[in-house]
Amino acid sequence: MTDTTAKPVTELELAQLFAHAENSLSVALYHLRQPAANVPGAARKAVQALAALNQLRNLEVQQ
Repeated sequence: MTDTTAKPVTELELAQLFAHAENSLSVALYHLRQPAANVPGAARKAVQALAALNQLRNLEVQQ
């Protein structure tokens, strides 16, 4: 079942959203690897990554 309310996006927008998700996860891991782990910062970045992944899941790619 597809979401008919999804806004069509270009491949560039798709790549930017994917990069945002990947970068957010990378920063979350960075926060956790520090000697004084910044758990709240890591959690915020993980939430941003999950939001980007959710948007990716709901996209309709323009050809």
